[in-house]
Amino acid sequence: MGTAITNKYLLKIIIIISSVFSCSTLGQEWRFTPGVTLDETWTDNVELTRYNRTQSLVGQYGVTLQETYQSQDIEFNFNSHSIYATYSHDSDLNDDYHTGNVDGSILLWPQGIRLFGDASVSFQSRNQFRNALADLVSGDLVQRVSYSGGASYDIFNRHTETTLSAIYSNTEYEDDIGNSERVQVDLSTQNGSGARMLFWQVNGSFNTQQDGDRDGEYYVVEAKVGLITNIDLVPFVRYFDEDSKGNINNGLALGSQAAGAGLRWLVTPRWYIDASYNTPLNADDPQQDDFWDISTAWQPTRRTEMEASYSQRFYGKAYGLSIRHRNKRLTNSISYTEQIEAFTRDNYVVTASGFYWCPQDTVEPADCYLQEDETINPENYTLTQLNNYEPVVDYQYSLNRRLTATSELALRRTRITLTAQANDREALASGQEDVYGSISLSISRDLSEDTRIRLTGSANLQYLAYQTESETSNRYFRSELAYEKDLAEELNITIGANHLNRLSTDELYIYQENRIFFRLNKEF
Repeated sequence: MGTAITNKYLLKIIIIISSVFSCSTLGQEWRFTPGVTLDETWTDNVELTRYNRTQSLVGQYGVTLQETYQSQDIEFNFNSHSIYATYSHDSDLNDDYHTGNVDGSILLWPQGIRLFGDASVSFQSRNQFRNALADLVSGDLVQRVSYSGGASYDIFNRHTETTLSAIYSNTEYEDDIGNSERVQVDLSTQNGSGARMLFWQVNGSFNTQQDGDRDGEYYVVEAKVGLITNIDLVPFVRYFDEDSKGNINNGLALGSQAAGAGLRWLVTPRWYIDASYNTPLNADDPQQDDFWDISTAWQPTRRTEMEASYSQRFYGKAYGLSIRHRNKRLTNSISYTEQIEAFTRDNYVVTASGFYWCPQDTVEPADCYLQEDETINPENYTLTQLNNYEPVVDYQYSLNRRLTATSELALRRTRITLTAQANDREALASGQEDVYGSISLSISRDLSEDTRIRLTGSANLQYLAYQTESETSNRYFRSELAYEKDLAEELNITIGANHLNRLSTDELYIYQENRIFFRLNKEF
């Protein structure tokens, strides 16, 4: 499946990158780790239907290869996994799948220019609405091929801390939905600890993307410049500018521009608070009012860091948050970001899924699906078209508000991990809002030095056209119990079972599935 894309792009890139690093590290020692994998999974509902379930035994037989090299100035990593999958219920589905990634970097001189590149082949759900948890057992996957390369320049001394990077990347999907070429340039610079008069902090990013004859450019820059004083207050001026152009987003340009003055309060050597009062400079948008821009960074201990910000941009109030804390056994992290994106697979359009016999006075699609062994009287039914969601290229900018929280407790023999994620995606041209969320809890217990038991529970939520009359939702609830055993130093097995319960506003996508699996991994 999709092996032509793999052969055409990834293998060429791997050969080129491998040749570069092989020449650069001639005579050095490399580490090769080949291996084999075996995965046998029995499912009682391979076609993911509510009724008339089909059982199947899905076998995945694979070969892995890991190659690593690391020195003071050079890093190189290569991982590949080739799998042949078989399906007992339909041998026509048997196929081979190839995934892999390669990345490397060369530092030309200390605190100087670093060259880097990477390439990868992976598979993901073709339609997140139809099946967000798609894998090789359920099928309906699409191949993703990406590669990138670039350079970065770093300067860190008493006078300045500066990082400049330029990256070219290309992403292609097997169905050509979400393809894009991208060039991105990022700059981050601030004064060093030895500065005595001038304070500055500048962050900027320029991004241009293209897919065929569709293109878009977006940039954002924030600059603060001030005077260092003998007291713990630093006066500064702030300038902020962001803008977009191109033939996407229905021709609507998105941007904001503001300038103001403020103070930095150095509460402690590890804690500062910035506050500035800003005036919008957009002459064509008289609706914008003056606003406060506030940010803070605090590191009370070596194991605790916190950053937070509040401002206003073209879409309204803007927030940012990052908290990291760890001690001997507990590690916590929380982050909230707001990003502008385009050319993704996260956009959906309504298409006809088929014609169904529905009651003449029905108002719910659920009434159009027959229960098992149910019959109907055609005189009281009418043939009705029901719709579905299909992914299309996202030729508009979207605002993605992402919240991620992770907590990990590591005891002597028990490890507990809790992860929660949420993404509120707003299409800025159409105004449609989609909401995605997930939460998972994993508990792992060491029964002995070579034996573990793991219990996992997770929930995934999707809401398309959120809080509208056409809102559609999907909810996945999965639980899994697994037993892991190390048979030898490089040989381990996993035996387990899981249960999936999917609920949806569309009756067609309500189902349950049970799986039992056996996995073996051997490295040489």
